[in-house]
Amino acid sequence: GQPVALKEVKANFFRPTQQGYDFNQVLKFDTVGNYSAEVNFPLPGLWEVQIFALAEDNSAEGKTYQQSTRLVIHE
Repeated sequence: GQPVALKEVKANFFRPTQQGYDFNQVLKFDTVGNYSAEVNFPLPGLWEVQIFALAEDNSAEGKTYQQSTRLVIHE
């Protein structure tokens, strides 16, 4: 199939072990064809990242795609 044109891609970052440090980041499309952002984590440790990609065209009916992963950030 063909790639889906995306209207917006954003990432939600939160700590599953501690509240109060959640933040969101909009990802930008780069010249290589990837979505990325420079992120500064306020604390080291375990982070959950949820990425949401909103489809732009009518063929995908405004569908939102999502992916989650966990990261360990070291000092």
